[in-house]
Amino acid sequence: MVFRERSSSCYDDVLSRMRKVILRAHHGRLTRFRSDVNRNAFLLGCGACADNMPEEHLIIGYGVRHGSTTKVEILHHVIGGARSVRLPDNVGFYI
Repeated sequence: MVFRERSSSCYDDVLSRMRKVILRAHHGRLTRFRSDVNRNAFLLGCGACADNMPEEHLIIGYGVRHGSTTKVEILHHVIGGARSVRLPDNVGFYI
């Protein structure tokens, strides 16, 4: 999986952590961040992962509201086909 590199950003360190967690979270395995990620950084990381990929990616983050943001603690990552992603039973259980 190739991640689109972004120019200098306050999220550079978070994007690196996102990359590692998304790569560990294959086949719909529930994967925990070592330290929580703010919602905006999580969304940027998802975009960096899925941009220009030939297949669809479903990335679901679970977290807790914290002030005006959400602290994402764990995620699911499922890779689908060219136009769709089948939701595995183990992922559907958590939703």
